[in-house]
Amino acid sequence: MGLLPNFDNIFPSGELHPDSNFDPNAGRSWWSLNWRRAVRWIAAVTLLAAGVVLSIVPGTQAIGFGILIGMAKGAATGLIIGGVIGGAISTVRGNLFFLKDLRVDL
Repeated sequence: MGLLPNFDNIFPSGELHPDSNFDPNAGRSWWSLNWRRAVRWIAAVTLLAAGVVLSIVPGTQAIGFGILIGMAKGAATGLIIGGVIGGAISTVRGNLFFLKDLRVDL
């Protein structure tokens, strides 16, 4: 006598395969997909231009240099923190980002 199917089980009995024809971004414009990134770039370029202009104009040079120094510090900090976080995530996923150069083949 064979096993009876268990209808109280929530797990599928067969393998699931993704639909190769499904595209969640179909019909969406470039702007609707990338508007956040575009706004960030527009704001960064505008702030950079304002910093350069203000650093050239007499009387506003301290403000301009403050903007440029702040942007440079923010970019360096973001690069370092982003690299460390990305490396940690890579290590947790098993890519051994931090230990790649320390491995010794025997």
